[in-house]
Amino acid sequence: MSYRRLLRHAQWHQRRKEIMRRDGFRCRRCGKSGKLNVHHKWYIYGRQPWEYPDRCLITLCERCHRRLHLLRHVDYFLRLAVLLAVAYFIYLKYHHV
Repeated sequence: MSYRRLLRHAQWHQRRKEIMRRDGFRCRRCGKSGKLNVHHKWYIYGRQPWEYPDRCLITLCERCHRRLHLLRHVDYFLRLAVLLAVAYFIYLKYHHV
């Protein structure tokens, strides 16, 4: 079953409500209510979305949730760029180009 389909499962909807209730139906980053998402801070291979401990789940508004995912992608590409730059400088050092 696809991850998208798992997020439509009744058990996920129940777990999502529990986390939102715990967080007072507000975004934990900006405090807004409205259109909310429950975000997995990390993933555990083989677990269903509703099988995560409370400390792994956080309520975020759509805006903060989008920003968080965008920042993760930017962070990944920055790390990759640094690694490539280091590898290039090591190459230059030993190949006297």
